[in-house]
Amino acid sequence: MKHTHRSDLFLDIGLHLGWVIKKDIMLQKIGEEDFTVKSNQIIGKEDFTVKSKESIDKRVCLFSMFLENLHKEHSFTNVIHERAGFTGIKRRDPNHVYGCFLGVLSDFCFRNKINRSFVAPQTLKKLFTGDGKAAKSGMLARSVEIEGEGMRSLTHDEVDAFALSSIYYSTPERFTIINNQ
Repeated sequence: MKHTHRSDLFLDIGLHLGWVIKKDIMLQKIGEEDFTVKSNQIIGKEDFTVKSKESIDKRVCLFSMFLENLHKEHSFTNVIHERAGFTGIKRRDPNHVYGCFLGVLSDFCFRNKINRSFVAPQTLKKLFTGDGKAAKSGMLARSVEIEGEGMRSLTHDEVDAFALSSIYYSTPERFTIINNQ
């Protein structure tokens, strides 16, 4: 079995956003249940913090422009992200911004016919490190194990996006999928 598609975007959504693009992805079966993933990978980060007098609207617009620009450059067909639960939202609370970003992402994916998949943070940590309560240091250590010492310079947001990109192809059944095609 071979499956190839253009590219996938992995997001750790927040004011400090980590992202990974996997391009020219090829999944090739090598056994009964095993397969290899070959791709080109780009890891990055974005900062959506704004000056205290600027509104949440500016952050939402910046996030929307970020998605549009990244899509123009990489033409991704899938977006995969963590989906945290949140309660007790206040207007300036980071959870409020997160909720707004999810709304923008949902709209963006729907308009562009991009599939969206997500997983809970605890599931991500469990699948990536074996511990559903893994600390940021544990996530980083696992990233270094997989990719090497160059990973030490990444922010925890980039590490989370990398973790998503590392587990997605081997455990798609653990993700909730929203098909917009």
